[in-house]
Amino acid sequence: MVVNLSAEKREWIRSIAGDARTAYGRLMRSGVLVVSCDNRDDIEIIFPKAKFAHLCGFDYYWDAGKHRLAPQELFYDDVVSGDFTYARADYSHRYSDRNVTIQKRRERTRTKVTIAAEVFSGLDTATHVVESAKSDIIIFMGQTMWSLGLGHQRMHDGEETGRYIPSSLINDSILSTRVHRGGTSVSAITSLHWK
Repeated sequence: MVVNLSAEKREWIRSIAGDARTAYGRLMRSGVLVVSCDNRDDIEIIFPKAKFAHLCGFDYYWDAGKHRLAPQELFYDDVVSGDFTYARADYSHRYSDRNVTIQKRRERTRTKVTIAAEVFSGLDTATHVVESAKSDIIIFMGQTMWSLGLGHQRMHDGEETGRYIPSSLINDSILSTRVHRGGTSVSAITSLHWK
């Protein structure tokens, strides 16, 4: 069976333009999420507009030929505009091996689109924080069904702010070997609150 990738991509983008975008918007406007754990310092997380596209599995471009990357925060606003150009969005691949096949990128995007709204509206269901098994992610927070990867927030000069920003969304248990680095501790989440 041949899949019309353009039609599929349009359908997925329309789906995240609804509940996932609404839930992520609430996270952006709520301030700083403070995650308290039983055996580690509090974790402070902010949710920048620029991370929405990647967390949902997309990269956004200025042109339909996908040669010039657009500021990713534009995706969040443009996705609900009446004249959104679907050809300017592509399955995310900037943070992975460039040799990853279109099928693998498509599958990753499909998975993210499927769980994005649930995760963005259900962060309070997260049960644990773990050290990341992935080199480009510092820690993950999540539960048995999903994991949200977190990286350091940095200022323009590269200096870390002490806060975290979301950098990955995975449809896998927080305790899986794909997410949790073996030999490191697991921290139970004791509370989440906004400041």
